[in-house]
Amino acid sequence: MNVHLPPPADRTPRPRAIFFDLDGTLIDPFEGITSCYQYALDALGAPVPDARRLACCIGPPLRRNFERLLKTSDRALVERAVVLYRERYGEIGWRQNVVYPGVLEMLDRLRGSGLHLYLTTAKPEPYATRIATHHGIAERLDGVFGPDLDGHLDDKARLVAKAIGATSVAARAVLLVGDREQDMRAARENGLPGAGARWGYGSQQELTDAGASWLCDSPAQVLALALHLAS
Repeated sequence: MNVHLPPPADRTPRPRAIFFDLDGTLIDPFEGITSCYQYALDALGAPVPDARRLACCIGPPLRRNFERLLKTSDRALVERAVVLYRERYGEIGWRQNVVYPGVLEMLDRLRGSGLHLYLTTAKPEPYATRIATHHGIAERLDGVFGPDLDGHLDDKARLVAKAIGATSVAARAVLLVGDREQDMRAARENGLPGAGARWGYGSQQELTDAGASWLCDSPAQVLALALHLAS
């Protein structure tokens, strides 16, 4: 099984559930997200970076990204930027993404093995549900967890804690899969093993520094890892 990093020193319990991130893990949202940041920044008269420079915004919470892009702590300005972003995202941006190759097959195999699958994403739950339904992902899941539009549960660790409580699955029986630092940090803070999705937007260094238990190069490797742990 070609996954990076050895297993943790203590034996990982057999997983009963898998928590998946969305952006950069199940779907590639590059066009939709970067174009909406550009739209909002342009409307505010702020400098508009090239789309490639905005790729780092895929994953972290929207408000935190705008604080950095606008170099401000002005809540009113940040909220105005969020409104503008969602003005375009709600109409066009939410459809400008693609499912990564192998994702649907991975979900089908995992579900067929008896594992419960959940979405735990920093994307607001209404958008996450719409996108997951659009791509046929929702029908393969047991539930979707995301923050409210007002930013409640923007912190991934708090969101994962809510999901653990709502699903009644012991934390150590959950495998979390995501592509960014906040995913691995959320896993670590909640006592979950984390698998870093290297096909997404976080670097190997970012994922290892954040405490990833394993690094996987493809959805097929996540499938192999999960089935190995569950055997």
